[in-house]
Amino acid sequence: MAESQSFVRCFSSFVARLDDRLPEVEQHFSGECSEEDMFSYFWGLQEAHECLVLSVPETLKSESSAVTYRTRGNTLYRCKNLKEALKSFNFSIMFAPHPPAPSTAASSCEEAPANGTPAAFETLALAYANRSAVMFELRQYEECMKDVELAILHGYPEASRCKLLARKERCVAKRKEEGGTTERLLTTHQHFPAIATADPASPRRSDAITLSHSPEKGRHFLANREIQPGELLLTEESYSSCLLPEFLPSHCSVCLTRCLTPLPCPCCPYVTFCSSKCRSKGRKSHVAECRVMGALIPLPSPWRVALGILTRVTLPRLKIWLRKLKEEEQEASASLSKMSAKTKRQGEGDGEGGGGKMKEERETKKQERKKQAEAEEEEINTNRRRKREKAKKKKEKKEREKRLRDTKDQNEVSDLQDEEKEEALYKAAFHAVTNKSKHSPSQLLHACAAAFCLTKLLEVGGGFFLENDMPFTPCEEEAVLVGATLLRHLLAAKCNAFTIAEVNVPSSRAARPRPVTVGVGLSPSVALFNHSCSPSSFLTHCGGGVQALTAARTIPPGQEVTIDYLIGSRGRSAASRQSRFLSQYGFSCSCDACARDRPAYPRLPDYADVLSEDGLLRRPGSASPSSAPSSPVCPRLCQAKEGFDGLGIDLARVPHKVKEAVSRYKDVLQRCQDAATPSEADLRTVCDLIHLLDVHAQKPSSLHLAAQLTLEDMTLRRFLHAEIKDEFYY
Repeated sequence: MAESQSFVRCFSSFVARLDDRLPEVEQHFSGECSEEDMFSYFWGLQEAHECLVLSVPETLKSESSAVTYRTRGNTLYRCKNLKEALKSFNFSIMFAPHPPAPSTAASSCEEAPANGTPAAFETLALAYANRSAVMFELRQYEECMKDVELAILHGYPEASRCKLLARKERCVAKRKEEGGTTERLLTTHQHFPAIATADPASPRRSDAITLSHSPEKGRHFLANREIQPGELLLTEESYSSCLLPEFLPSHCSVCLTRCLTPLPCPCCPYVTFCSSKCRSKGRKSHVAECRVMGALIPLPSPWRVALGILTRVTLPRLKIWLRKLKEEEQEASASLSKMSAKTKRQGEGDGEGGGGKMKEERETKKQERKKQAEAEEEEINTNRRRKREKAKKKKEKKEREKRLRDTKDQNEVSDLQDEEKEEALYKAAFHAVTNKSKHSPSQLLHACAAAFCLTKLLEVGGGFFLENDMPFTPCEEEAVLVGATLLRHLLAAKCNAFTIAEVNVPSSRAARPRPVTVGVGLSPSVALFNHSCSPSSFLTHCGGGVQALTAARTIPPGQEVTIDYLIGSRGRSAASRQSRFLSQYGFSCSCDACARDRPAYPRLPDYADVLSEDGLLRRPGSASPSSAPSSPVCPRLCQAKEGFDGLGIDLARVPHKVKEAVSRYKDVLQRCQDAATPSEADLRTVCDLIHLLDVHAQKPSSLHLAAQLTLEDMTLRRFLHAEIKDEFYY
């Protein structure tokens, strides 16, 4: 998403104010500088405080807006335009003044009673009542009854309550009469897959992959064994996520699933939730951004993801955790520097030549022995410090375990465990790769400006800088701490955030099911996978904020497991991909597809085109059908037959096996057009074809690509899809 016009104007004004000083200012921004040094310098620029001030639209509830939406909804309801009437009543509920959200559910309808005078929240009550009428007309009786309860709970006028209660009684009668056969307007199907062979040390990760490290690739995952197409490799909940602006009114801001009758945020008119459970879960981080949501919504999604990473943590916890993280980083850096210096000294020693005066040689050796003694002493001291630190951590662990054993209050035990879990999750998000060294000074200056604006918004919002639940103005040290942390998260989100999609299926199957990108998120483990323009795995959303990683093709042992960072990489030329990578991620892609300058697929091949008899086994750039080979069999099959006998491969049957697999694939595609959820057998058929082509086909192959994209589409539909009645389909 493009940056908000407000920020663009502010940043342009800031750069103009710097004028001739800009080159001098940019000298303070480089990959060698720490986030603290860069942001501290930026915070000290008077021009930043004068120019980088984002306008904050009014984000409070508005009774007049709620009444306007309700009036419009009533007009649409009388015209029998129920879809638009429902939207208007939802907006009326979002804008209507609302009582504070409860800490726990207070009633069967999951809302707190409206405190104060009965008329205090009458606008909200009337909107709920009107929405219940729409839901009754749409024969959604469960939702209708919930809205009736919410209307009464929030002070619906006593004189008219008999009408609402009568509607509720009719709902009960209709449900009994129809026996639960009423067609649902929206049915969200979620499937949380289980990993067949999980890693004992990490139950949400398959034992088929292992984390590795190299100077060229950094941290990455390798296959431990041969991984089959369709095999589940990882499931992880997004640490931070956000909806695209257009989906805020219709989707839950926590689990990112669509809901027809959402619950509003009690304080702002922008955010909705599917249930009180999600509202309670999201309130902890949303409270920091609630009053400034109007300014945050137009900002790029990765910025909001970065802010979400920070606001999951309270300021006191952030100070403690950052101190620990910085100490760990310093120790790791010192250890790395020491190893580098030792290697350098050894190299210099190996490169010394003979000759020279004896006295100089003795002096040189004396100095070397002295340095070696100092290095050994330093190593001894370092080992002592490590032992002390290890003993300290062991002692702290024992003390924690003792507290857990001695604590009788189970809630306290749970809180301690939750805090340790949150600390571990934040630590993983904090260490996500930032590619800081690959950004230019102007890009880092721009990122600092973004972090500066977000820090200012947190200060204005009054929900993050809290002391005894009261907002305060942060001192410079606290502002720099938060701003530098935001800068780090912004750089990490820019190169690690991924899109989140759902599949919408019309109930009549009149339209083809299609994925829709609804949001953006960041998961620490997913961030460790490197990119390839011809990825070996793909990411899908399972609902509830959970992401799943599935193998797209056969992955041999020792090969890296990769994902596609860009949407539709395979539809771009190599030059276009490289340009995008350099601007967004700060690196040039060196995957096999880019190294070989593979041709771009201008569009997803239409099934009819891919499955034409002549085009079926053709490869991009191959000869015409008349002169093309009759099968996609790899040239290595032309080797001596004896070499394949041991593998059980009948060379004569390979083309026939491929054609049989493709014939079954055609049948699967036909069934997929009619079925919302693909069957296990159909998934297996597609996986078998991919494996067969992995072994025998030359690449790139349009059929091989089409089968992988089909597997991705089927997996997404299997894990999460929303079945929607035609008139509500979009």
